[in-house]
Amino acid sequence: MAILAVVAVIVIGGGNAAGNDAPATKRENKPQPDSTTVYPVRFPGWKKDTTPKPQPSVSYPIRFSPRAGTR
Repeated sequence: MAILAVVAVIVIGGGNAAGNDAPATKRENKPQPDSTTVYPVRFPGWKKDTTPKPQPSVSYPIRFSPRAGTR
């Protein structure tokens, strides 16, 4: 039963497995990385016209009569 109590104390956080003498709440002043991001983000070809262009479905020209569709 004593072994179970020791294990429970260690699991709950009563033991310091690392052996550090520093308190757990102390925060170190670590250097922060500089921001290298430039906003707004632009990618190559950002302003290209992305609308699809019509492609002919046949390889020969189709001529339309100006009078077509009139009665």
